[in-house]
Amino acid sequence: MQMWIAGCGGVLVLAGALNARAGELTLEARPTRAAPKLDGRIDDAAWKQATPILVPVLQVPTEKRPGTTIVVLRAVRTAEHIFLAASWNDPTNSFRKEEWTFDGKNWSQDPDTDEDRLALIFPIADSVPWFATSGCTLSCHHLPSTSPTVEPRWYMATRGPTERFDAWHWKSTRTNPLGYTDDKYWNNDLPAKDRKNAGRHYDPRLPGPGGASRNAAKDGKGPAFMQDPNKKPSYPGALMRSEAVPFDASRFKAGDTVPGRVLSKPAGNLADIDAAGVWHDNTWHVEMRRALNTGHDEDVVFKPGDRIPFSVAVFDNISERRKQDHGKCIDLLWLVFPE
Repeated sequence: MQMWIAGCGGVLVLAGALNARAGELTLEARPTRAAPKLDGRIDDAAWKQATPILVPVLQVPTEKRPGTTIVVLRAVRTAEHIFLAASWNDPTNSFRKEEWTFDGKNWSQDPDTDEDRLALIFPIADSVPWFATSGCTLSCHHLPSTSPTVEPRWYMATRGPTERFDAWHWKSTRTNPLGYTDDKYWNNDLPAKDRKNAGRHYDPRLPGPGGASRNAAKDGKGPAFMQDPNKKPSYPGALMRSEAVPFDASRFKAGDTVPGRVLSKPAGNLADIDAAGVWHDNTWHVEMRRALNTGHDEDVVFKPGDRIPFSVAVFDNISERRKQDHGKCIDLLWLVFPE
């Protein structure tokens, strides 16, 4: 019988027992002989032995969602890999990022449809000494030092030239269908022109196609590609590059939809993190696996005896086009590796 980790309501009563003290939570990555299977179910023997922590994440309340979401985190490790699992309540499975819809005459993209996401950040080595006491609050969005004649504005980068973060960014539409999480890093690159995310970078990848490219014709009035009618979609609702063919408008009728992204798994460091996510009973269940030491300068190194600060965020159908903000963790989190 399969077991699903309970959502927020089912485990909230355990918060007092699982969390050592309010405001500072410790997640233990204990050794396990049998590695969990990445299937998004979080029901392996290793997960049953792991001690979960419950992390409150503050979000803007909606009719379907309260202002606080509880993210249940678990961690285990083998001799070579770390495994992280996250479960959180989400009343809607958002999987329609930039999806095209045909009304019988024209194609359009609904700006209110996007995707669900999960993000974790870890300071690399000891480059961010203040993170252990301030957490994510000062890491993601802050004002740069500017001259009196330049209007201050929020931007996304680290606060100093030597500071670096390892960022893991799971996305329900753009990465989950291909079984990975974007492996990214942040540095102190300042904004240039309209690029407010100048300090956020994808880890290096090998030349060639990879990632989630926009599916739009040159005139922007419709899709450029569609599912090959001779191939069954390997992931319903997603359009894989290996299964995409040039768009043929004659095949569609009013009400039909086409994915807004064409997906292919990138080669290189960007895809260092394997992942599997399943939305079930109004709850996301995501498992991730990464080498303890990837050998890449953009990644945090995990080893026995370590005690590493980190933070977590969740995104419920968040769209930057709608000027929406993601859920933020305000507690200080520690990932420890008992020897």
